[in-house]
Amino acid sequence: VTDRGREVIDHELREMGALRGAERRVAIVFGAAAFLWIAGDFVRPLVSPAIAFVLRGPAAGKHYEAAVSLLAGAALIATRTIHWGTFRRIPWSTLLLLGGSFAMASGIEASGLGQWKAARFAGIAGLPFVAQVGLTALGTVALSAVASNTATMNVALNVLPRSLGVLSASCLAASCDFMLPAGTPPNAIVFGS
Repeated sequence: VTDRGREVIDHELREMGALRGAERRVAIVFGAAAFLWIAGDFVRPLVSPAIAFVLRGPAAGKHYEAAVSLLAGAALIATRTIHWGTFRRIPWSTLLLLGGSFAMASGIEASGLGQWKAARFAGIAGLPFVAQVGLTALGTVALSAVASNTATMNVALNVLPRSLGVLSASCLAASCDFMLPAGTPPNAIVFGS
């Protein structure tokens, strides 16, 4: 950081002042949630029996990260850091849009459509490399217009030839759709605001 940049940062930190009570609680809850997400591989086996007791069926061993998020939200409500009225301002339609694209990717994978499409795209591997990259980038941008970039890559990794160049092109192209809210989470944030 340059001297001028350091001055600006120091000035902004002085303007903000020390953390207040609610800010401290949010920092603690977020830190705990981040720790639980990062340590998920170690914590998940410890809490799985309790989750299996509460949730029966196929959901029993899944959704650890979502459960951590919900517990963090509940902790913020319980400590009166946020209030129920805050939930009215959340852009639920945008969250449902993103969640729907994740569900679509999961459905494509679980139904076998991904494997079916992979068989249809097998001919791409026989094309020249430049054509493979171009078709892959074009198809990925088109798909990410209606699905999130994460969902798009979930499908692309199952469909495309196992070539580092082709998969890299798809990875970069998945974040290049700036038109619709479902394209990337930042698009959805802008749309929601």
